Amino acid sequence: MSSYEADICLILEGTYPYVRGGVSSWVHSIIEGMDDFTFSLLVILPDRQEREQKFKLPPNIRKIHTMYLQDKSVFKKPLWKKHLSKKDLNTVWNLHTAMPFVSEQTPPPHAAREEFEEMTQCLNKKNWSPPSMMYSKKNWELLVKLYHFRSPEVSFLDYFWTWRYLHAGIFSVMKQEIPLCRMYHTVSTGYAGMLAAKAKVLTGSPMIVTEHGIYSKERRIEISRAGWIFEKSRERFMAEKQMSTFKQIWIHAFQAMAYFCYEHASEIITLYEGNQRLQMEDGAPADKLKVIPNGVDYARLSALTRQPQQNPVIGFVGRVVSIKDVKTFIRAVRVVANVIKNVEVWIMGPTEEEEDYYEECVQLVKNFNLESTIQFTGNVNLMEYYPKIDVLVLTSISEGQPLVILEAQCLEIPVVATDVGSCRDLLEGMADDKHLGHGGIVTGLADPEESGMAILSILKSPEKAKTLGEAGRERMKQFYDLPILYQKYHALYEKYCYGGNRV
Repeated sequence: MSSYEADICLILEGTYPYVRGGVSSWVHSIIEGMDDFTFSLLVILPDRQEREQKFKLPPNIRKIHTMYLQDKSVFKKPLWKKHLSKKDLNTVWNLHTAMPFVSEQTPPPHAAREEFEEMTQCLNKKNWSPPSMMYSKKNWELLVKLYHFRSPEVSFLDYFWTWRYLHAGIFSVMKQEIPLCRMYHTVSTGYAGMLAAKAKVLTGSPMIVTEHGIYSKERRIEISRAGWIFEKSRERFMAEKQMSTFKQIWIHAFQAMAYFCYEHASEIITLYEGNQRLQMEDGAPADKLKVIPNGVDYARLSALTRQPQQNPVIGFVGRVVSIKDVKTFIRAVRVVANVIKNVEVWIMGPTEEEEDYYEECVQLVKNFNLESTIQFTGNVNLMEYYPKIDVLVLTSISEGQPLVILEAQCLEIPVVATDVGSCRDLLEGMADDKHLGHGGIVTGLADPEESGMAILSILKSPEKAKTLGEAGRERMKQFYDLPILYQKYHALYEKYCYGGNRV
């Protein structure tokens, strides 16, 4: 009997099967579409809060493993003393000083890779625990040494708490047990990517990464706007300096996680060529890069019958979170409602992920007197709502290849989307499909006036809406049909699980 738990271990951070969204839907589709492979899931969650599974799991999922980044046990002082040896502590020091992005003088990449592999091996021993790394005197001395190496100009106390919170997650990842599988497939870099790199080092099984959005870029956006990262405010000069220091610590950490993931991956996949430049900036070797676009169930979606409503309907599909910039969408609706009085707007997606942001959006709707126009539907069956929509809108500040654009275009729904990720490619085409024409209108970031005018140009011209819809639908049929995606990933799984020679 095989000692492998499954063919493929999918390493997932904050997504499937506990969170809905484009990435989770993609994961579910891959598992269902590859029923001749078995899967294990290694799911990274922020804490032990009880969560409901949002998907009915396919039968080819063998097991789900769950780990928690901010587990309280990490901060609990151990009753026993377990220390790393002097040699192991030296390995940790060497990794930090060799790690890319932590200083202006970045060393040759292989140095950081070798130190990461040595550290992974030493932390795989049984003589340490995350709490021991928090409370050991030897590790305290290492932390002080790192402080003087990295950021001696800032308060040590503030540096310590930043380090402690960041490393709680890193220590949890490095202590996590790895299920033995034929290959590992992570759907992001970050903590999941570092865990995948660890799996490659410890098991020797191949690992690949697929990035929908670029994780390190999205974290940079979030960190730059974060209010939870400490910033001192005693003096303006020091506040600016310390804001930069502590946020840069987090940014460098996520860049380093991406680097280790890329270094150990056999192939680095993304959804469109524009992402590859960002991957290479974080250390991805060009010879590992590959593009595999998302697929969509064209047959099922195109068979749905459009159901025109009495009033024009604008649809927004996505989580109500800041990175989707729902506030710009609401402001764009105000532009539309000034011209078309009877317009209806549905914001379709979960609202609980960033509750404060959702409340701010609700208040903005009230401020604009749009309560009778805009409805927050929460999670809905999109197959029932898509046929009723006249135009789909995305105002995100970061995207990969939005599944909702692919789905909408299968139904000939024209789209207005910001110029992020692959939105322009999906709406205007690339070299092979540009001749089909535009399937929608691309707008600038955080520009409600431009977005609103684009929506109006579609709603006020049925002929334009029809032309855009037909072009988008033909693009989906020829270039983004789901079997194309399955074929490409099936070949990768065969290659890395069985060497392409499965009996």
